Amino acid sequence: MRDGRRQPHSTTSLADYMAANEKLRHGQFDTGNLPVPPRDAAQRLADNLKALATALEIGLHATPAPSPMTAHIGGGVLLDEILDRVYVEFQDFLPYDRMGVSVVDVAAGTVTAIWARTSVPRQRIRKGYTAHLDGSSLQAVLASGEPRIIDDLQHYLKQHPDSYSTKLALSEGIRSSMTCPLMANGVPIGFVFFSSAQPHTYTEAHIALYRQVSTVLATVISQGLANSEQTRQYAHLQRVNALLHDLRDGLA
Repeated sequence: MRDGRRQPHSTTSLADYMAANEKLRHGQFDTGNLPVPPRDAAQRLADNLKALATALEIGLHATPAPSPMTAHIGGGVLLDEILDRVYVEFQDFLPYDRMGVSVVDVAAGTVTAIWARTSVPRQRIRKGYTAHLDGSSLQAVLASGEPRIIDDLQHYLKQHPDSYSTKLALSEGIRSSMTCPLMANGVPIGFVFFSSAQPHTYTEAHIALYRQVSTVLATVISQGLANSEQTRQYAHLQRVNALLHDLRDGLA
């Protein structure tokens, strides 16, 4: 007897799906209104990022050349806009006061910050900050392919007093972090850093969530890098054309 209370979703859904399947087997195509199971945080976040990745891919292959104004601004603008959007998308799923992205140059053995956004009043690790990758803890994270949680950065610094990046993070007011490697088509491209002003913020559940969306996020960032490089090359071409034009005018 129904009392108006909502029945457990999983039981109701399974029974309805089995009934619909039997109807289809017997050629009855009116299956009614099937309940839609709730999507967890990772599924919703992945859907959002996939939509963003699709838009970026379309833009990479179909967008006309940037306007002179965009070209004048230079490379990196597109990527910054993309990462600002990713920052907003993740807010409903992961706790952080700061988010940063860095890219690796395996040949040079370096890692360089390309973007960061924070709600804390101080920002010490800015765009362009470069550190050695070889022999660092980040190299170990990249080799493992697994996110790393540091529960207490103050305690971590005591154990690793030479970690300059940890000192900078602490000076920003950051107390815990989750460092996540980015791989695109099996190739390491960099890291995304989630940081909190509170210690012990991140758990295995946050790592599991990141694992489920890491491939899509890496695709978003790699496509953003490609778009920004396209803009940079166009800006360079515009400058060369302007110089040639000035040279022709001078010889006329």
